[in-house]
Amino acid sequence: MDHWMDFSARPIVFAKNEEERVAGCAEYCASLDSFLRVTTHRMANEGWCCSAGNKLTCSDVAINTLYTNMAKNENCKERVEISAVFAKYPILDGMFAEMHKRICCYLAKRAPKPY
Repeated sequence: MDHWMDFSARPIVFAKNEEERVAGCAEYCASLDSFLRVTTHRMANEGWCCSAGNKLTCSDVAINTLYTNMAKNENCKERVEISAVFAKYPILDGMFAEMHKRICCYLAKRAPKPY
């Protein structure tokens, strides 16, 4: 997971022009979809409410960071495309709700950023 988190958004963040950004967004969404498909498949098979069991872990923080910073962030140009990927995996909604309860004070205070 650490390796995936490290390289995945690079095609978007370092795009030199709109054409590269659009291509990078497609590449990122395909990678995100693959990552979430594997994660949610395990969740469903094991009956877990979180990505690595029934308690929040660093994996949930990582997934929620992507969700919050990109799919739910109105400043993210790729928000629509990335939100569509997350929408395919409603099993994550409970984990997102729990994470939001724990970080809502921070989210209310932080400065707006594109990612």
